[in-house]
Amino acid sequence: MIPENDGEHSGRWYVLRVWFERDGDRLVWRASVRENALRTSFSSPKALLAYLSRSVDIAEEPS
Repeated sequence: MIPENDGEHSGRWYVLRVWFERDGDRLVWRASVRENALRTSFSSPKALLAYLSRSVDIAEEPS
């Protein structure tokens, strides 16, 4: 088991929800990501992946 934060390694936890909802007679794709208390919603997979990509880039920047 890897400790959550051992001083050398740290991580981020995301809760990802993906679902379809009705918009009239069609189904539309939806998603949300929760990181701590912040929830961000998305209406396309492209927007979700761009957000996650930016989050990883920020997390990997040296301090």
